[in-house]
Amino acid sequence: MVPSERRDELMAATSILGARPSADRLAMHRAGLWLFIISESFLFAAFLSARYYLTGFDKPAELSLVLGLVLTAILAASSVTAKWADTALAEREASACARWLVASAALDLLFVAGVLAVEWPAAFAHFPIGTAYGTAFLSLTGLHAFHVVSGAVVLLLAAAAVRRGTITRDAPWGEQGAVIYAIFVDVMWLFIFATLYVL
Repeated sequence: MVPSERRDELMAATSILGARPSADRLAMHRAGLWLFIISESFLFAAFLSARYYLTGFDKPAELSLVLGLVLTAILAASSVTAKWADTALAEREASACARWLVASAALDLLFVAGVLAVEWPAAFAHFPIGTAYGTAFLSLTGLHAFHVVSGAVVLLLAAAAVRRGTITRDAPWGEQGAVIYAIFVDVMWLFIFATLYVL
């Protein structure tokens, strides 16, 4: 048995070190997500820099700018539907929010399918992994595709939570965090597109 004085001390310490008020937890979640995004930005910056280190501004003539633009349009549409999910949740339209989250995830997976089924076979044919540009291209698009898939998974998990009612207008962080991460990944593609297809 713990003496009553000691128990009181333990309870006081627990109240100080234990669960924080929800506003503090939300602030910590947001800070954690932004720190994660900043760290991921450094990772992408390293891969982007490696492309210029390996190849300068040279790029193969076989690159399809049209395909790159189509892939960019798919991710832009994904960001739009993700923001529509945010709006729907703010308006207490949970079913619409869930649908938009699923639509955004589907567009992300369509993007990855386009990269893997169309872009990579062409890359392996014209600038394989053993070449400098092939290494840069496949590494950058592979890194990004991994992040897009993880973003799609997070969006689907958020959609399921919205349907269950564990994410609501009054407790929206799970959905908001998923949307912020997914849009961050979409924005990263703009830098990759410019680096691989334009510059």
